[in-house]
Amino acid sequence: MRQQRTDRRSARTRRLLMGALMDLMLVKRYDAITVQEITDRADVGRSTFYAHFTDKDALLVDGARQMIGGLPAGDGAHVSLALLRHIGARAEMYVVMSRGRGLPLFLDALHRELTAVYADRLAARASAPPAVPLPLLAAMVSSMLLTALRGWLEAGAAEPPETVDRAFRTAADAAIRAGLAPA
Repeated sequence: MRQQRTDRRSARTRRLLMGALMDLMLVKRYDAITVQEITDRADVGRSTFYAHFTDKDALLVDGARQMIGGLPAGDGAHVSLALLRHIGARAEMYVVMSRGRGLPLFLDALHRELTAVYADRLAARASAPPAVPLPLLAAMVSSMLLTALRGWLEAGAAEPPETVDRAFRTAADAAIRAGLAPA
């Protein structure tokens, strides 16, 4: 029972810290945000922050991991739309984040997480040795999605997520078909 209570407290603290960072990114460039400001906003002590994260970059990377972990576990086709909708619902924060060092760091973490997701899903679909090695194909598909995402954010997220997803899937489906074809 004690372990479960500790895990809930830890998860709650992590959510508070990530929420504080997101709130601050709406009003301030990521580069200018300090750990002290994050802990003040989350109403936790600095020692609590450092018990969970080494620095604010680690917090941001953990947020990317948590985001991907919270997306639907469908067949892979829905990962892109779920991600775009999630980010679209918070577009203002991500557009602000794109002006500083935060977005590239966040996108790198997302790339690692998405590549792992796509690698698992592509492996389940491959029936013979593929033309493109699965780790490379997964990285390529992840890169395509994040390139579309970055372009969408840099354009102010003006298009609906469904439009961006349709464009991404058109390109990604062709790459996946070619990549999974027998070698």
